Parts: sequence; C-alpha cells; structure tokens
Amino acid sequence: MAPPGGISIGQRIAAYEDVRGLSHRQLADRAHVSYSLLTKVVSGHKPATPEFVAAVARALGVEPGDLQPPSYSDGMADDPLVPLMGPIRTTLDLYDLPPQEVVRPRALPALRAAVRQVNALAQAAKYKPMVAMLPGLLVELHTAAHEFTGEQQRQAWGLLAEAYRCGHSVGIAIGLNDLSATALARMDDAVGDLHW
Repeated sequence: MAPPGGISIGQRIAAYEDVRGLSHRQLADRAHVSYSLLTKVVSGHKPATPEFVAAVARALGVEPGDLQPPSYSDGMADDPLVPLMGPIRTTLDLYDLPPQEVVRPRALPALRAAVRQVNALAQAAKYKPMVAMLPGLLVELHTAAHEFTGEQQRQAWGLLAEAYRCGHSVGIAIGLNDLSATALARMDDAVGDLHW
C-alpha cells in the first residue's frame, strides 16, 4: 500500500527505471536481485527489505534514501492536498537526471503561458488545480532546459526556476517543510544553470 504521500518505494523505483530506460528485468540483473521479487515490490505486493533497497539503489545510481517514501511528520497529514504531492516530489527528486526522451516540450511561448497560469493559481491559493498541473510542467521545462539552445535555453531555465518556486509555495501552505526546502534548492540549482 502506498504511503500518505501517494508514492511508494515501488513507484519510485519505476520512475527511476523510466528515466534510466531500464526494464524490470534489466534492473533486476544489475541489482543482482530476483526479477520476481523486483516485480512484487514495484507492484506493492511485497515489502522492500533494507538490503533490497540498497541493492536497487546502487544499480540505479541513487542513494537508498531516494527510494524511501518521504516522512510527512512535519506536514498536516490530514490536508487533502498531501496525497497529491507525490508526483511533485518525484519530479523534484529527478532534477539531476537526464530528461526523459519521450517528453517533447512545447514551444517557449506556450511554456511561458503555462508557468504564468501556475503562478496565478499559486498566488490565488488555488492549490488543487496548480498541484495537478505542476508535475507535468516541471518535467516539460526540465526537458526544454536541457534540449533548447542559446537564449531559448536560458529562458527555459528561468521558467523552470519559477515553476519550482510554485512547489515551494504549496509546500509552505500545507506545512510540508521538507518539500518546500527541496523546491527552493531546485530553484537555486535552476537559477545557477541559468547563468552558465
């Protein structure tokens, strides 16, 4: 069963597999774990042992903690937005990985309009529709920032920083201080890349 944040160890493993372009079988081979065990953990039918998590994390090139569901003890667990934050957490966690090849970003004017819309929702404290839009937009902007060139790339990094700030805003609003801090760190990273 997924934790309150809606993103289990299995879902995190699957997200990293997608980014790395690995199948379950390839990951099982790299991690030296059984394919059957891996599929059961990813599907949520079997709990992950610390040894399993460590082996899979090594194979994915991440820290074991990156695969662990976040703790929500610093947030308001009864806030209806908390279960919707899992996809935002995942996109924040995947910041330093190469963009997914299947994502094709829209043109810069459309991305700029989408960031304006998300910002307007955040400023109006309309967090539910903002949270629904933000993960996909972050993935799209992340791809644009890596694939665009010249001035368009610089602008894409700036838009990505603005979108990360929206993640910070909703984190603060619902008391998820760890998510807010991560979003601020990603904003700083994007601003740093903006000035390459």
